[in-house]
Amino acid sequence: INDAIKHTIETNDGNGLLDLFTTTPWYETDDSIRSLSEAVERGFIDSLPLSIIDERGNTIKTYTPEEGKFWSTYSYYFDFGTMKMVELFKAAISSEKLTYESTLSYLEKTWLNEPIVRNYNGGEKEIVPLDTIKPGIKRIFEEFRNAKIIENYICDFVTIIDSLTLKIEGILRFFIEKLGIPTFSVRRTKEGNVIMEKLFDDIIADLQSTPERPVGFAEDHRTLIKYVMSEKIGWNLRNEVAHALLQIEDYTPNKIVVLFSFVLKLSKYQFLDSAMGSEPQEY
Repeated sequence: INDAIKHTIETNDGNGLLDLFTTTPWYETDDSIRSLSEAVERGFIDSLPLSIIDERGNTIKTYTPEEGKFWSTYSYYFDFGTMKMVELFKAAISSEKLTYESTLSYLEKTWLNEPIVRNYNGGEKEIVPLDTIKPGIKRIFEEFRNAKIIENYICDFVTIIDSLTLKIEGILRFFIEKLGIPTFSVRRTKEGNVIMEKLFDDIIADLQSTPERPVGFAEDHRTLIKYVMSEKIGWNLRNEVAHALLQIEDYTPNKIVVLFSFVLKLSKYQFLDSAMGSEPQEY
């Protein structure tokens, strides 16, 4: 792995490295995970449902045997791929080929830097998604640089992970809005109907392509984001951050690098005009 990382750094410029963090070739596809999970026979255990138990001993979700086998295999290969990505990320920063300036220049050429017009109380206002993402990205490079040059420096990963986790949800809201899909839904209450913003799982569900609505979002990307952000067998990071369940030891570099790659991955879709609004085109 170290030899491969060294070769990758030597043969890529800054944009080439960013392209790798965008495409994340170290992660297996959904089809590959299914094939790998079927290749391993674990006997009786494969016929049992899989229960996920939290730190307090509560069962928070139960998967069917088929689901459990898929997600268990996915988890193994996700961890291995993430390990490789983190090592590449640290080496890329040390080489000074990967910088905040090169990352910002990369993102400024994507749809995240394009204004979105919103109507607020009868008036129009332009919003640029990248504006609220930049501070979190900048902090990544500041903290990794400080760790390199300051002895015994304690990195502030809390600010970065808390910020970028919620910004991923924000990017997905912008994403479905550009597709012409509402970001809100009607909820019934005792007092009557109210309009509320969609939950994270609702947004992820909106991104699933069907014959009736082929939204164009890659299913491999959807699975990866689900595993990290909301799947109980995965990191469930969105809920862990939103409900303040992470402890200081949970704020680790691997979460930062994964969130960094998510920003890049989502940014590189291109939207084509259509009668409904826009259609994403995978990079």
